Amino acid sequence: MDSLPFAPYSDTLQEILRRKYIKRVAEWLLSNDEHSVLAQKAGSVWESALTIISLAEAAEIFRACNEEPELQAEIKSKSATVARWLLEKKCDDQRRNETYYCWEKVTWDTAVVTRSLLIALSKYRAEFSEEKQQEILDTAKTAIYWLHCRFDEWETDVKYPFGPADIAQIVITMIYIREHYPDIYEQAIQKFYSTEPKDLATEIVKYLLHIKTEKSITVQISAGETQDIVTCWWDDYFTTAEVIESLALFHAYCENKPNLKEEHKELLNSIKVAITEACTYFEQNQVDGTWGSHIDTIKVIHAYVMIRKMAPRRTQPNPKDDWLLVPEIHTTFKALRWICDDKQIFADGSFLHTMFLTIFYSQALVEVYNSWEPAKSSVDKLYDDVVWSSPVRTTPERSKRLKLSLKHRELQEETEQLIERKDRLKKVLFTLIATAISLPLFIVIGHFTERLKISIDADMPDKRGDFFEYAGVYIVVFGGLITLIWRDRIKDKIRQLKARYSS
Repeated sequence: MDSLPFAPYSDTLQEILRRKYIKRVAEWLLSNDEHSVLAQKAGSVWESALTIISLAEAAEIFRACNEEPELQAEIKSKSATVARWLLEKKCDDQRRNETYYCWEKVTWDTAVVTRSLLIALSKYRAEFSEEKQQEILDTAKTAIYWLHCRFDEWETDVKYPFGPADIAQIVITMIYIREHYPDIYEQAIQKFYSTEPKDLATEIVKYLLHIKTEKSITVQISAGETQDIVTCWWDDYFTTAEVIESLALFHAYCENKPNLKEEHKELLNSIKVAITEACTYFEQNQVDGTWGSHIDTIKVIHAYVMIRKMAPRRTQPNPKDDWLLVPEIHTTFKALRWICDDKQIFADGSFLHTMFLTIFYSQALVEVYNSWEPAKSSVDKLYDDVVWSSPVRTTPERSKRLKLSLKHRELQEETEQLIERKDRLKKVLFTLIATAISLPLFIVIGHFTERLKISIDADMPDKRGDFFEYAGVYIVVFGGLITLIWRDRIKDKIRQLKARYSS
């Protein structure tokens, strides 16, 4: 029993992950060198960039728990050092008769490095001089321009493996920039889409949904009885996981912005369907909590657990725990148990002493820590829960439930739209009736009170002042009546404007 991972079993899984696995892998990535991280020694820009991102997430966990102050300080110092080194590694590339910055002239690398530089600047600004801060911003801006050009020529000039994964990384980077550096985002929009209501992340999401591959999987229900389930994927497990992460992040961002939620309503519904089908594909193709190779399993478990916090809930209004997609506990724990086995995780904290596997492994640990709800339970309870909830394999009924839940949500939204439309038409009808009654009433009352009599004879008293006074009072009363009819819509509009400007 002592040889099983995650001891002592009375502690929560989060505590075990934080104090044993996340800490050790962070120390390995930092290396013993005072002036560099391990990825720098190999000269890999993308691994160095992912190291910054991964260590920033780990440092946030330790900061929230008020633990490992020395490790946090080392992460801060070395991340800034790596960021300065990455600036030195940028290269020039001519696009549209202009010179832009990129890294290795590779889309995936450039998107990741750009995001890592901005994360380092956001979290460790005091570690950079003002001159270096501006250099990071200027470099990131031209790199974003390069990424725009890259996608424009995606199917004509750019051709190499992992295509969907590359542009999925652009989406993740653009969402981060839009949220944390809106000035850079707006400048890019003006430069490339000045006359069109477009943005790069939205265009890529549409493209990713367009190129998805639908797969029909035959699942055995009972002896002699099978059932076909529709799923979707992109190229392979790793690529599908990267695409799902980008779609989920895009969906979560738009859901929190009322104007974007309304603007991209159909697109968001398509994303929900794609995420549901891709997760079904993951669940039906797992073998004892693994998918394909080491990197596939690590990447899939990262995407699989993150969708819970990113994917939409089932109903409106949203109950706290009524999630559309919840990772199956036995599948998730088997995958975590597999990647944390001591035959693969060595005493120094690395995954098979392999840099790229260790970096993605580190990110998977952090995502499980932050997003997987059962990780808050004690390990002994978790083992027990897994035993009780583990079926022979994932059932097709789960896929049906997900599809029905999604359809139920769409029908609810359509019902709400019909109710809103009915209410709006009712208010329009009341407004027309009020107007039709008010105009004759205005004339009748004005006639009997002699407020409509305006003299053009110089010898007779001029009652124009009485008319305008009467008309002003009547307009105020009429305006108040119209406001009373539309008061609910006005309040909703005010709330939407407040939400938009506060965001």
